Amino acid sequence: MSGQAVMQPGAGRLEINDKELAKAVERYRLNKKQKKSPYRSVGYDLDGDGQAEVLILLEGEDWCAKTGCTLAIFTSGTTGYRPMATIRRVWGPVVITNERRNGWSDLVVNTGLASRNQRVRLRFGANGYPGNAVTLTPMPADIEINGEVVIERVEMMPQQIVSNSQAPRP
Repeated sequence: MSGQAVMQPGAGRLEINDKELAKAVERYRLNKKQKKSPYRSVGYDLDGDGQAEVLILLEGEDWCAKTGCTLAIFTSGTTGYRPMATIRRVWGPVVITNERRNGWSDLVVNTGLASRNQRVRLRFGANGYPGNAVTLTPMPADIEINGEVVIERVEMMPQQIVSNSQAPRP
């Protein structure tokens, strides 16, 4: 299956508390001084500890640019969900791979202008996941990715994409 993710059952998917997540996303939005916007989320055990991290793709005009939107990763703690990573310039699909670095799953996302088909691998390093997907080296199109698509690709309407490159970014 060249150039595509090999789908696997949702072994790493975990339940999340939607009410607590909504509160956490609202706190995050207010902290970043952004407008309310739609988002898609999924709970997944990224670090193998049995607890859900939550991947949140924020899709409103305050969170998106021509090269992608903001993907936030939240962890669960005693006081609810809190952000642990922010990755800008991400288009779906978001794939959680079977590969791990420093105990955390690699992610593969799309980024870039035009076709939005520039795939990049997000690897967890000394400073966590990279903060900007568009700055990473693109993956060859024919590489097979073994993992699970957890957030599908959705085409955004042109009016939903920020055209002003000076717009504030999270």
